[in-house]
Amino acid sequence: MSQKSQPTLLRWFTKSPATNKTTTEPDTKNQTKENVNKNVTPVKCKESPKAKEGESNNRIVPKRLLESPGPSTASEESSPELKTPSRKRPNTRNHTPAKRRRVRIEDDSEDEYKPDAIDESSDASADAVSEESPIVSESEYDEDDDDIVESKPKKAKKAAPSKGAVTPRTKNKSSLSDKTVARLSAFSAAKTDESVGVLENDGAREWPHLKFDFLQPDKIMDKQRRRPDHPEYDPTTLYIPESFIKKQTPAHAQWWEFKASHYDTVFFFKMGKFYELFHMDAVIAVSELNLLFMRGEYAHAGFPEKSYRRFSDVLLQKGYKIARVEQTETPEQRDERCKNQKKKDAVVSRELCRITTVGTRTSSFLDAEPSSPHSTYLLAISELSDAEKSLEEPKFGVCFIETSIGKFYLSQFTDDRYCSKLRTLFTCFPPAELLLERNKASPKLLQIISNCLPSVNKVMLKPKEFWDPEKTLKTLNQEYYNNDLPALLVNMTDPSDALRQKPLDEFKLCLRSLGAVIFYLKSCLIDEELLSLKLYEKYVPPCGDKNNIGAKGNMVIDSVSLKNLEIFENSAGGTEGTLFNTMDYCGSKFGKRLLRSWLCAPLCDVNLINDRLDAIDDLKKSDLQSTVQELSDLISKLPDLERLLSKIHTQGCARRSREHPDARAVLFDNAIYSKRKILDFLAALEGFKITLQIRQLLYNVRDQLKSKLLLKCASYPSEGYFPDITGILTHFDEAFDHNLAKKEGKIIPRSKVDEDYDLAVRDEKDVQDLLEQVRRDVSSKLGAKVTFANSGKTRYMLEVPDAISKKLSDDYEWKGSRKGFRRFHTAKITTLLTELAGAEERKENILKDIMRRIFESFSKYYNDWIAVVKCVALVDCLISLTKCSTNMVKWGATISRPIIEVDPEKKPFISIEQGRHPSLLKYKSNFVPNDISLGDQLLLLTGPNMGGKSTLMRQTGLIAIMAQIGCYVPASKCHLSLLDAIFTRLGAYDRITEGQSTFYVELSETSLILKNASKHSLVLLDELGRGTSTYDGTAIASAVINELIKHIQCRTLFSTHYHSLVEQFCKDDRVKLGHMACMVENENEEDPSDESITFLYQLTDGPCPKSYGFNAAKLAGIPIDIIRKAHETAKAFETFGKANRLMRSLINDEDKPINELRNIIKTLQSIQVKF
Repeated sequence: MSQKSQPTLLRWFTKSPATNKTTTEPDTKNQTKENVNKNVTPVKCKESPKAKEGESNNRIVPKRLLESPGPSTASEESSPELKTPSRKRPNTRNHTPAKRRRVRIEDDSEDEYKPDAIDESSDASADAVSEESPIVSESEYDEDDDDIVESKPKKAKKAAPSKGAVTPRTKNKSSLSDKTVARLSAFSAAKTDESVGVLENDGAREWPHLKFDFLQPDKIMDKQRRRPDHPEYDPTTLYIPESFIKKQTPAHAQWWEFKASHYDTVFFFKMGKFYELFHMDAVIAVSELNLLFMRGEYAHAGFPEKSYRRFSDVLLQKGYKIARVEQTETPEQRDERCKNQKKKDAVVSRELCRITTVGTRTSSFLDAEPSSPHSTYLLAISELSDAEKSLEEPKFGVCFIETSIGKFYLSQFTDDRYCSKLRTLFTCFPPAELLLERNKASPKLLQIISNCLPSVNKVMLKPKEFWDPEKTLKTLNQEYYNNDLPALLVNMTDPSDALRQKPLDEFKLCLRSLGAVIFYLKSCLIDEELLSLKLYEKYVPPCGDKNNIGAKGNMVIDSVSLKNLEIFENSAGGTEGTLFNTMDYCGSKFGKRLLRSWLCAPLCDVNLINDRLDAIDDLKKSDLQSTVQELSDLISKLPDLERLLSKIHTQGCARRSREHPDARAVLFDNAIYSKRKILDFLAALEGFKITLQIRQLLYNVRDQLKSKLLLKCASYPSEGYFPDITGILTHFDEAFDHNLAKKEGKIIPRSKVDEDYDLAVRDEKDVQDLLEQVRRDVSSKLGAKVTFANSGKTRYMLEVPDAISKKLSDDYEWKGSRKGFRRFHTAKITTLLTELAGAEERKENILKDIMRRIFESFSKYYNDWIAVVKCVALVDCLISLTKCSTNMVKWGATISRPIIEVDPEKKPFISIEQGRHPSLLKYKSNFVPNDISLGDQLLLLTGPNMGGKSTLMRQTGLIAIMAQIGCYVPASKCHLSLLDAIFTRLGAYDRITEGQSTFYVELSETSLILKNASKHSLVLLDELGRGTSTYDGTAIASAVINELIKHIQCRTLFSTHYHSLVEQFCKDDRVKLGHMACMVENENEEDPSDESITFLYQLTDGPCPKSYGFNAAKLAGIPIDIIRKAHETAKAFETFGKANRLMRSLINDEDKPINELRNIIKTLQSIQVKF
């Protein structure tokens, strides 16, 4: 089979697209560093020979890279290209024409280049690349070619252009010189083979990097020269032979040095105005970003600097780890650095400025905003060492952070054998990235992670990268907080240690996890901006207290119940039909995050529950509807203020501006980035102005409010929660001209905004006044008009008429002349000019830094700003609950305010009348309501398959959750005593990765219920025991029921198809019998296939006579013959069971009369069992 005829996927794994070799192929072995462009001569190309049949090449790249699909098959027509003309440099040495780059652009977002005016400001700094790079980059361009030309195929009626042809789009076609047209023609894309999605002219040949010896599977090593089979092998690094590096051009040598330390990372390598990707990284860029390969021997792609935001976001969403490398000096700075060196560098300095992963995304001016309003976390987990581990209960220390907000959560806890607390943490705070200790994580922990977080990126850190708690505290004290630790960390240290570097035993594990997170953030170069916020919170995992109902203040809903009740995710993995989806009407992103936290931990504080319900009562009032609508409209206009505050803090961080590599980076689109920063800041200011309007709206109707929560959200600190930000907001709002700042991308502060700037301006004005006084004195002394004149760099020259100038003394220093006048300086003027230059220099330096200084000043009020955000989020959530209540009525439900009691003297109870499933209301207009009433009892629920038993159980649990969140519920009446926890065992699933069968999972969940449930809990058990034999299942179910009613005595719904359980407990006062009613037509004991079942979905007292499983089989399409045969077998089983019961009665009851015994024996003789 020829290479071209191979299937697309096979071609992708065996060959990579590349441009053709030139007619005269350079001798790469004799290539020198001086002639950096020898192997990229883009002369006329021709078709390269096809690869030999059967030729293959093995390459090794990080696992993440190997998973990349092949190049996109998008055509030229669907995705226009971006062309980059180059400046032609003087041919001072043997120098080949520039290599061209093509970037495929799919939209007209602000991140893309468009035809524009010539950017002359970049000329000086752009020439750096040509002296260092193996290609002539974008910095070498002609002045008349400075526009980046976006090309789109033209529509032609008579003759369509050849596939892949490019027609440069210009404003005035005739204005282009012949030289420019010739240059632009070099950017024409080659013809495409649509079946493969690569350049046809490139040929299906291998890229050079696939043949590098040190990348071959049998020779690859990490940076310490360890092979993959070595226990300490580090797959994130790569050994590159020194001999190979020496053969590279200076720029490529730089790239390989970065790659050696971060082999698992895709590098965006800055060269002039473009980010370039080489070798395996370029293959990924072409495949994932729809870029095109650039001409040349090796894989190479690139895109403009300001497109970084969009392209980096695409790769991050696909799970890649990316690095941004910036130039940190201009060519002039390089020359200055090397002027005293014998051997000058041929390359400008570059530094790694940022490593970004899916778990470390922040909202900088370069990065895209997080796509989801919900938080995703970076989570580190540490365990006890093998010697310290308990056989029964594992102990974990965790630290997790949402990097776009900057708050650290710390916790250390002892878990049960099923790690239910850890599983609940994964559900409530879903991690996007997980940090574990290499070779130290227990198999059990790895199994749980594999089962609960199968798609989450796991980073295995070396043991030394999981800092011990002493090192963590020492580093925080000395490097970040200058011995001023945040209060939470202080509480984790030994009070007897004045240095605060000795941890308490109960916090050692979580401090180790904190150390791992800090290490990882430091490796990503975002440690300073996050740690300087000093936001720490102790996370307390949900755990019920059997003796004190309000001990923790929140209802416990473990991960199993969150999943079974479909709080956040349905069984298909989506959000449709979930409780969160039903209740979420929040207008702000930070409001949605707060509502999610409410659902994870409903309240156990009756007063606070009633406060929320009072707020809903207020917001439902008819005379407040216009106010509520105004509040909703205002809240919906708010940006994500919580994340904006973190972004502004980062941009105002003084230490970061001095020490971070980004502070030295040479960015060519600074004007764009400055405007982005200003727009973010102005968005925050406008957002906080809106919050003041929200407060004022609530304050205006305070006399109509009875809710303490709403009143406190509308009141300033003396009476409420809302801080008085009017003064500081006005200060920052009037700090500069907003329109001018948005237009020019820079801030000129007004008076009293920055003291140093005001001082510099005042000093400048004072010196100017003194100079003016000197002029007036000279003019008065000479009796003639004397003015100041400026010429070039010489300023403030006294301009004196020729006739008078001859009378001047030697104190006047001649500086120049013009017709009829002579110009002089005096010693006083010279002194004042020195002072003026100093004041002007200070002023200019401050202006360069003024944006950061204003942001830093703004961030000093972080506590006030975040308090406002919390108040608005609270109002947003209360409005959301109100809208949820209103919409339930629209969907046909009767709603009521739940009545919740907490009385230790009273037995626990729950009573719901006309209750409906809240998540199904908008999908089922004819939903059948049900009543349920339980004391400290167990409802033994039977009924036909598909009759609504599971729905009723879920409905009861969800109504209880809504009640304790403080929301109206879909029931005509809801009265219950406070619940401390909801435990469920619903559905059937296994955990294959943990080696747990369906039945084992059932028993594990039941075990947790029996261990943790208290008399104040609600337990929902669905068909326990169905995963094993009938007798074993019945026995287990019976024993569990006994435990629940005799010892735990909690409110329980227990559904079953084991009718022997009904017989066993039918006379027990602690067990109520109920069933889901149905109507049977054509009931036939001999042939159930004739029966027609109508489900009534109504809870009815008493047991159900049978389960009508054959009806479910009929509905599922089981053949009638099979159903009939199954029915015969079922009758045999029933007869056998009847005989068994009679025999037991005969044997066990010694006091039965002789006539009764004779009747039993006759009955037994008449029974015939056929299987």
